[in-house]
Amino acid sequence: MITGVQSLAQASLTTPLPRTAALQDLYDLGALPRAGQFIVIFGEPGCGKSTFMEHYVNDMDVSCLYISADTDATDTTSRLAAMRTGMTTDAVKDAIKNGGFGFVAEAIESSKIHWVYDSSPDMVDVNDELSCFIELYDEYPTCIVIDNAMNIDGDSEDEQGRLRESFMEFRKLSRETGITVFALHHAREDDKENSKRPPSRARLQGKVSQLPDMIWGVALDNPQFYIAPVKVRDGKSDASGSTYVTLDADPSRAMFKKHTYPVSYQYGR
Repeated sequence: MITGVQSLAQASLTTPLPRTAALQDLYDLGALPRAGQFIVIFGEPGCGKSTFMEHYVNDMDVSCLYISADTDATDTTSRLAAMRTGMTTDAVKDAIKNGGFGFVAEAIESSKIHWVYDSSPDMVDVNDELSCFIELYDEYPTCIVIDNAMNIDGDSEDEQGRLRESFMEFRKLSRETGITVFALHHAREDDKENSKRPPSRARLQGKVSQLPDMIWGVALDNPQFYIAPVKVRDGKSDASGSTYVTLDADPSRAMFKKHTYPVSYQYGR
């Protein structure tokens, strides 16, 4: 139990994360991530959520412990270099193969993302990696990314039980440390007619929607990427996923930016 003054002091630590130009329309809906929150970003496999998450962290330019259990170093590095150089990810991979390693290394050298590539970590592993980060930098990272939640091992014998255990641990970690914890997760693939639009909150796998502070449903209909705030504790949300913002996407360059509407749309002509 804590006093009102202690509660106020704790609340003062929940400052907003740095804003990025790409997400301004989302912020306008009240979906502004803050320190100490547990946030889930979910969508169907292949919708670009990992690419988006990496771009978002890079765009914020904050320290991040990125648990990349679902993607290997080749893909994460090529995406990071692409978004920092404007090259395509394929061109980055070719550059690495053909003597351009130094150029790619220089492009990503200033990144504040710290990668962990364990394919099936448990919460002990996550906490050990966090302890190593603290030992190295004498501070917490601004955020931790779990990519993705289904890869986190646990004690429960069934998948849903392990997922619930993980989500409870993520929420506890974020609240006790002030780190913003992002977990990427899957949507149930039971609505093929609307697979190009953000999923509703009901399609979050595992019946764990009550645990995160914020949930974004995402979808890709190239060249547009959609984000729906289906749960926001202290802002506007629409559980159906039908209220969403649009980003212009270039997956080949791992790039996302604020959608530009035609002049006729902007002025209601």
